[in-house]
Parts: sequence; structure tokens; C-alpha cells
Amino acid sequence: MVGYSSRQTFKAMEYARGMVHTALGLVLVTILHLFPWLFAVAIISIGTAFVLVIEYLRFKNPRLQQWLRHWLAVFMREEEDRGLTGASYYLIGALITTLLFPVDIASLAILYLACGDPSAAAIGRWRGYTRPWNKHIEGNLAFLFVSLAVGIIAMRIFKTPDIIVVAAGAFSAALIHALPLPRHFNDNVTIPIGSALAMSITCLLRPF
Repeated sequence: MVGYSSRQTFKAMEYARGMVHTALGLVLVTILHLFPWLFAVAIISIGTAFVLVIEYLRFKNPRLQQWLRHWLAVFMREEEDRGLTGASYYLIGALITTLLFPVDIASLAILYLACGDPSAAAIGRWRGYTRPWNKHIEGNLAFLFVSLAVGIIAMRIFKTPDIIVVAAGAFSAALIHALPLPRHFNDNVTIPIGSALAMSITCLLRPF
């Protein structure tokens, strides 16, 4: 019973992380479309800097580390005690993507990360059986299908880009998620930048 309870608690924590992961992406995309580009970049930059300062302080102060671990246990994994949290990588990836690419492309790339990644994790835990490269194929397919759906919805709302660009970004994001990249290539950074780059290249190569 103890083992079962622990597994259930772990699953609940992972689902909670997924919900926060999605919510953060939606907030970032809302900021990008609600405010002028420069002001939106300033907001995201300040948020990123604030989180990085907290990261630095917790590395230097064990008591702060303990306090954060106690109150934010549901959002922090054990390995994040010794390195940056996923939230930091997430904000860094979103900021770089926003700086390098047009708003519509950056928004889609952030949405692919925000919605595709938690979907892959949830389906992988629920119905994941095949694990090449230590990633469930079922989870990777969920990432792709959810990203395509989110991309099509975003395309309808933002009126740009078109379905070919949306699909290129979704496939690229899912592929990056599936690849066995080294641990120092955090997918919270590689997915938005990689998918935004793929969409930008697709826009340039298209004859119309």
C-alpha cells in the first residue's frame, strides 16, 4: 500500500507540473499578443531574471533551498536541487525564441512546448509501452497530435501562419522531443528554438 500510495503521489505531482507547464506557456503567449513586442520582451526578461536570481540565491543558501523544496515540492524534481529548475530553462527558451523569431512563429513554438510536452508525459505514463531512446513512442505521438491541434487552433486565432508552417513546427518539435539529446540540451530550450527555426526555414523556402 505504501508503494502504491507513493506512485499515486508521484503521478499527481507530475500532472500538476504539466498543468503549470501549460499555464506558463499560455501566459507567455498572451503577453506576446497583448502588449507591444518590446514591452512583452521586457516583461519576459524581468521574469526570467527574477527566477535566475532566486536560483542563484538558493544555491548559495541551504535554508532557502530547504524552504523552496518544502513549499514548491510539487513543482521541483530531486535532480533540480543541484541544477536549474525546468522553469528557468522554460523562461530562457521562451525569451531566446521571442528575441530571434517573429511573434507568430515564437508563439507557436512556445505553445508546442507548453501543450505537447505535458501531453507526451501524461500519455507516456498512462499508455506508454515502447521506449526507444528512453522515450515512449505513444508519448511522442501524443506530442505530435496535440501540437498539430494547438497549431491549427492558433492559426485560426492569429490568422497566421498557414498549415504547412504549422505542421513543420509541430513535426520538428515532436522530433526534438523524441531524440536522445545529451542531458545538457534541455528540451525546454531546444524545442521552442528548434521548432521556430524549422517554421522560419519553411516560410523562406515556400514558393508562395
